[in-house]
Amino acid sequence: MKILTIGDIVGTRAVDYVADRLFRVKNQLGVDFTVANAENARIATEFQLRRQRLSLRRG
Repeated sequence: MKILTIGDIVGTRAVDYVADRLFRVKNQLGVDFTVANAENARIATEFQLRRQRLSLRRG
């Protein structure tokens, strides 16, 4: 099992960066599970919007 860990994601630009690249990187590396620390993403409501965007990209 391959696990991808992402350190501290800080700010909305970092969230956007990860959102734009995560699934492509996971596919390229054959990652099975991802853990990301995003507790310092700008504010909770902004992160929730980005998380919804990530969920849509999985589809």
